[in-house]
Amino acid sequence: MAEYTFINESHIEKRIAQITLENISDFGNMTVEKIAGLCQVSVSTYLRFCHKIGYASFTEFKVRIVDAVGKYTFLNTPFSKGENYTKQNFFEVSKNIIDSDYIMLRKLLDTDMCQAIVDACAKHRQIFIVDLFYSTVRFAFHSDLAVTGKNVHLIHPGGCVASMKKEGLDKHSFVFFVYDGSSRTHDVCPAISVCKNLGCHVAVLSCHEHFPNEECCDEILVIGKASSVISSVVLHDLVFQYLSVCYREKYIRWGDDR
Repeated sequence: MAEYTFINESHIEKRIAQITLENISDFGNMTVEKIAGLCQVSVSTYLRFCHKIGYASFTEFKVRIVDAVGKYTFLNTPFSKGENYTKQNFFEVSKNIIDSDYIMLRKLLDTDMCQAIVDACAKHRQIFIVDLFYSTVRFAFHSDLAVTGKNVHLIHPGGCVASMKKEGLDKHSFVFFVYDGSSRTHDVCPAISVCKNLGCHVAVLSCHEHFPNEECCDEILVIGKASSVISSVVLHDLVFQYLSVCYREKYIRWGDDR
């Protein structure tokens, strides 16, 4: 079990921190009364704890925790197949799952839609990519866009509209949402309609064929729901890499020989 260390902590503060950590996966849905009860302290004691570690309110503390947990959890969890991994079968099981999901991706992926998304990126100077997961491939796509003078923002789905507005979201922006249907991307669907009402160009990379406010999207790229955490990462990175290739071939010139 993970343990929380708080410098110069009291016994009560240590218990609050430890029990909060143990309930971190459900923390976003808890009221201060609920978590205080689990910690066996009063609401005022829990609020003093929040204040002592640097937060003005329980809400601010909860938002920060939910945002942090969301950034470091993978897409599409949990997976039942992952429970069957052992040291002996890990690579064989992973290969079979990835192979099966790759076949699904190739059947679903609309390469013309990929090109349409790339072309939309080329037409907009300010681009927002709303995604749970950060990887080298995502940053490579970010770099490809930046090389051609785009102002690119990587935004976490939680509270994404407020975050984008803070960065200058307007009717000239291109917004690319990644939606997996989990609770960690529940802010995406409402944000789609908000962005469309602002006049933004909206595209979505989705694990699901249908989702709320899909009619507000200019492009929808369906990739299917992966069968494991590892496979999910692979599929998403493959699609982002393909978008990079499409963008480079049409919009980036390296030297005089191209």
